[in-house]
Amino acid sequence: MSSSGNSQSQALPYVIWLSLLLFFIYQFIARSVFPTIFLEKYMQYFSIDAGQCGILGSSYYIAYTIAQIPAGIIVDRYNIRYTATIAIALCAIGLALFVSTTNFHLACLGQMIVGLTSAFAFIATVKTVTEWFPLEKRAMMTSCTISIGCMGPVIFGPSVAHIAENFYWKNVILIFAGFGLILAVAAWCVVRSRKDHTDARDTEPKEHVPISTIVKTLTTSPQIWILSLLTLAQYAPLSALGDMWGAVFIKTAYNVSYTEASAANNMLYAGMIVGPLAFAYIATRLGSYKKAIILGIVMCTLSFSAIEFCSNLRLEAVFALLLVVGFSAGAMLAYQLGTIMYPNYMAGIVVSIINMASMISGIILMPMVGALMKLSWNGAMENGLEIYSAADYRCGFLSVLVSLAIGTVLAFFVKDHRPEIDGKVSELSKK
Repeated sequence: MSSSGNSQSQALPYVIWLSLLLFFIYQFIARSVFPTIFLEKYMQYFSIDAGQCGILGSSYYIAYTIAQIPAGIIVDRYNIRYTATIAIALCAIGLALFVSTTNFHLACLGQMIVGLTSAFAFIATVKTVTEWFPLEKRAMMTSCTISIGCMGPVIFGPSVAHIAENFYWKNVILIFAGFGLILAVAAWCVVRSRKDHTDARDTEPKEHVPISTIVKTLTTSPQIWILSLLTLAQYAPLSALGDMWGAVFIKTAYNVSYTEASAANNMLYAGMIVGPLAFAYIATRLGSYKKAIILGIVMCTLSFSAIEFCSNLRLEAVFALLLVVGFSAGAMLAYQLGTIMYPNYMAGIVVSIINMASMISGIILMPMVGALMKLSWNGAMENGLEIYSAADYRCGFLSVLVSLAIGTVLAFFVKDHRPEIDGKVSELSKK
């Protein structure tokens, strides 16, 4: 084979991975950037209060969560080219539906379509990593997927906030939906499954293993449950602050513009860009996934506690603390642990179960934060809208702190595994 052919063959896995990674970034922007920047516009446009706004946001997470295991099964069993293309196209259509109606229930349906199809983004990307990359690269490539995906809110958050000051917010979202259709065409042209993919742990062909057996094996594993609930806790600050309440809280608490508040809130995702890669490296240096996970969640809990209980912080300190929260939340090594525990033909379902649990944080915490804010609310109104104080937001954020505390306890019950070193997976702990 010519050197040109070899070069193309070596580049192909990265091209396929990149095309699916763009979908992961796309849905990240749809679920994180738009709600945080346009939160008050949503409340005005749909004539809803904080509790209903929490329901609107959680609609995405409900659909995303319900779709996780089916998406994992579909990605494991069927041609990833078809599933990815259809998912991207429907995601764009759901986003267009969301802003094409003033009906609250139809808007929730649009959000659910976006959530349903977004469920395929991370699963398909990680599945591609397990198929196209050698074992020694998978942990780092998975961490890269999370890190680069988080660049979406960091890069586009301030830009969208600036654009929204000069253009109608609905038009911004509609243009973004149109870009999704272009992305779907690109995925159709690029994405493919690897037909010659094999793995030493695949003791029998995937089609010979009943889906019910795979699902039962995974859902009855105590470690999968621990890893899933731990990831839920780690994602709590991002789902509650990063994806909904963070920017409006910072704007209220520190009397700054939405552009500044969005920039501060995006420090969570700036930290998440570096965190997954850093903790993958830390785990390798420590020779322990468990130690790296414990370090991360303890850091996350302490830094979030400072934001929660210190009301007189300078804005610069809030920037720094949110950066640390995002960085330490990036110790999401459960995905790597899960994919090395089981054969590759289970990889999609393993990732889907863990990811499903992390998204449950949005279903629970978005409305819970809104409900706690409502309980704390003193009845203040302006132009027909309820006005919430910084203290009301902090009351709501107590639910995030409780989640982190529970996650910290769970981290000590993770069965430790040594990271992949020099291209070899060390012997797994006995189940």
